[in-house]
Amino acid sequence: ENAVIVPFSEFMRFTNDEVFQKIFTSLTEIENTDINNKYRLYIPMVGLSERFNKVFWKNFFKKDHWAPIWRLNTPPKLINIFQINFDFKKGINTNNLEIISNSKEWFELWKKEGVENIISLPKQLSIFFNEYLNDQTFTLENVDNPKQFLSKILDANIDIPYDSDDEEYWEKLLMDVSKENKKGISFENIASIVLNIHNLNNLELKNYFDKYVENINERYKQWIVKNLFLKSGKFQDSYLNLCFKSTKRLGNNSLFNRIFLEIFNEEYNESHLIERRNLLEGLNKHDLSFSEDRFKEQFKKIDKLSYKDQLKYLTNTTRFEKEKIFEIISMGDLNSFSSDLKIIFPELYYYLDWNISLDNDLPNWIIDYFIEYNQSKVMNSKSEKLKSLLLENNNPNNFYDWYVDVFESQDIDLGKREYGIWIDGLGAEWLPLLVNLLNKYGKSSNKKVKSKYINSVNLPSATEFNKRDCDQKISDLDNFIHDAHYKYPNSLLGEIEVIDYIAKKISSLDYSKIFIYSDHGFSFLCNKKYGAYKKYDFNKAKHEGRYLLVENEDYADTEDYICTETESLGHEGEKFLVTLQHISLYNTPSHEVHGGATPEEVLVPFIVFERDYDVINYEIVQSVDEINISKSKELSIKIYPEPSSLPIAIYNNEKLEVSKNDSEYIILLNDNFKKGKQNITIKINDEEVEELEINIKKGGMEEVTYDFG
Repeated sequence: ENAVIVPFSEFMRFTNDEVFQKIFTSLTEIENTDINNKYRLYIPMVGLSERFNKVFWKNFFKKDHWAPIWRLNTPPKLINIFQINFDFKKGINTNNLEIISNSKEWFELWKKEGVENIISLPKQLSIFFNEYLNDQTFTLENVDNPKQFLSKILDANIDIPYDSDDEEYWEKLLMDVSKENKKGISFENIASIVLNIHNLNNLELKNYFDKYVENINERYKQWIVKNLFLKSGKFQDSYLNLCFKSTKRLGNNSLFNRIFLEIFNEEYNESHLIERRNLLEGLNKHDLSFSEDRFKEQFKKIDKLSYKDQLKYLTNTTRFEKEKIFEIISMGDLNSFSSDLKIIFPELYYYLDWNISLDNDLPNWIIDYFIEYNQSKVMNSKSEKLKSLLLENNNPNNFYDWYVDVFESQDIDLGKREYGIWIDGLGAEWLPLLVNLLNKYGKSSNKKVKSKYINSVNLPSATEFNKRDCDQKISDLDNFIHDAHYKYPNSLLGEIEVIDYIAKKISSLDYSKIFIYSDHGFSFLCNKKYGAYKKYDFNKAKHEGRYLLVENEDYADTEDYICTETESLGHEGEKFLVTLQHISLYNTPSHEVHGGATPEEVLVPFIVFERDYDVINYEIVQSVDEINISKSKELSIKIYPEPSSLPIAIYNNEKLEVSKNDSEYIILLNDNFKKGKQNITIKINDEEVEELEINIKKGGMEEVTYDFG
């Protein structure tokens, strides 16, 4: 029988000249037998005529006595082979190109019509392709990475630099572009979709960074943000631009570490310092860690700068930075650092800020005393003024004058509480900071401190004698001071963190009127480091020597203590020696202590934290920044919290129709809107709350995409 050998050419094109010549020579030596002398063998060859003539036929000695060679002239048609030289994933759009996954499919290619472009995946074929192509039929283009695939096969315009270290992100980008299946799609188009950002043109530096942080656990999205930021070219002189460029690999918080430490590798740059601080503040809510050793090593680079300039390199991001703040300010004048502290460590600033108005009258020296006390605690020393104020006012002759006045001033009718919170161990020293933090965290729920007092507690200043009726008792602060020996500055830093935690906790409670009060404060000055020493040997004294129950003995008052009968219910008739100074009745304490009658032990805050019904902070989120009113006249907005009545929308003194659809409000625009950026005034309960800006388009085929983030 006659036979046709196909696809012979798809094998022969990958042989060298010697093998090529030998195979054809062998084929010509096949002879018919006497039994079947009409046997014919047909060998179609595609695109190899020039090589066939040059390598074999030209030198074939029997060509004049051999079977005929037919050459079929057809219009020249080249088939382009894209050889994929990277890990090609299933599901990637191939733009309807023919795919060859193995050698078998290559040899069956001749069966298919109209093939113009081929995607070849087998690695073994790529070896032959690179050695023997191009030829008359096939041209070869190597596709070595996903970026080349995007441009050569999907016609995507992804004009960001390729780095093989980012291969995994490029593969995900390739998959995302494949899903969109749009010719000419740009990197910005994909970034907008992946990051769910409607309008990239309005992004500010903070928006980029916030989006990067928002995707802290999604490195691909962070990679998109990084490249989008660098490609924008809008922030060439920014600190973030410097950090992005020097961050080669994502992951393990590499950018955040770069932001933290890169500042020490450049000359003093005020704008970069400010930007760095703002960036790091945005990371405070995340549990990130930075190397203390690397920080200390880098900080040595700026040790020639003034203390004020050194402070600008510090933030309240890490504990060791805060320790460094204390180290610096303890070497200078605390008041000279006040404005710096407000920026770099606001909690410490407000701990020191006694420029507050109280709702009860106190002797002037008490506020002066706490100013000195808080400053002494920050500076790790006992100021001379504090010593003087304590000796002058806290002696047996004067103590009761001020103590009783404060005690009686707290008999005020504050109305009915909705919720009462007893913070164990909260002394008056914490009033300025706690008020500030409550107002800060309460803002989101329209709560604020409505009134604040300083009250005195029963003697001795211990919980046993000052138990409070409450709905909730918070013991974190008292537990903190009792669990560890006092160590500067870590103890103070820990206490600030506890107060911050307490303020957040209280602010999160859904009560309209909260009373906050305490049973006692505590003192750090009874420690040996601050001049205290063992003067007495009352071995039965309580709370590390701050008070003593007197049984069957009479004691005269001294400059260090008074003998007094407690006013505490349940302890009627009991007498105590209560310390007036920082000298204790037994051993010198190593903790912060309470039980005595120093102002920091016996004076406590009373705070009314109340919802402000007169002020509601509305947040309005519009679905789009631009709209084509030739296609749609509906602008959707959301309002948080939802108002009790429909808002009013006004454009050029014209009231627009507003309706409600589930949680959205629909503003119906009209043909009176002019093209370009226009403002719509939103009123709630007859008060203007916001101006919406919307870019109006007319005509064309722009699509409206709703995105509330």
